[in-house]
Amino acid sequence: MCVGPLCAEVAGLKEVPSFLSLQWLTVVLPTTFSEVIALYLRRPEMGRWGYLYTQVFAGVAYVVAAGFLFELWRVKRFEKVDRGEKMGRLKEWMYRYRP
Repeated sequence: MCVGPLCAEVAGLKEVPSFLSLQWLTVVLPTTFSEVIALYLRRPEMGRWGYLYTQVFAGVAYVVAAGFLFELWRVKRFEKVDRGEKMGRLKEWMYRYRP
């Protein structure tokens, strides 16, 4: 999935340009240093498992990013609920269990 439709879903169509700018900044900044971090985490003495820590680091980064995106989506949905827009069943369930 491309990032544009995802940004439109999370932030709304009106906020897509600013949200895309923020998203690209959050992608470019970590990737500037990712190679250095990966080379630091690499353990050549471990043989074929030398890149295990690098792979775990990348996986954790994706999970954390997905968590942030999910939380942004929840906040956006709750704002719609607070404005009185119609909810579906899933949204009603999520609204009941909101923190």
